[in-house]
Amino acid sequence: MEPVLLDAAGRRRSPATLPGYHHSRPPRNKGLPYPADPPRVEEIVAVMRCAGDHPDGLRMRTDHRALAGRPADQRSPRARRE
Repeated sequence: MEPVLLDAAGRRRSPATLPGYHHSRPPRNKGLPYPADPPRVEEIVAVMRCAGDHPDGLRMRTDHRALAGRPADQRSPRARRE
C-alpha cells in the first residue's frame, strides 16, 4: 500500500502534484497564441474621448481609471468582485 502524502495543512495531496504524473503529456497551452499586447496610451485616450458624457461613457471611463493602476493579474472582473 502506498503511503498517503499530506500537504502542509494535513490534507491529502493530489496525484497531479507528484513528479512524473504528467510525463509524456503535452502541455495544456501547447499551440495557443500569446495573449494580446495591452493597448497603447494613445488608443486608451482616443476611446475615453469617444465615450461621451452619457452614463455608459462615464461608467466606462471610471472603470478604466480604477483598473489603470493595478497589475495585469488583478484586472479581471472576478478579481474586482472579490
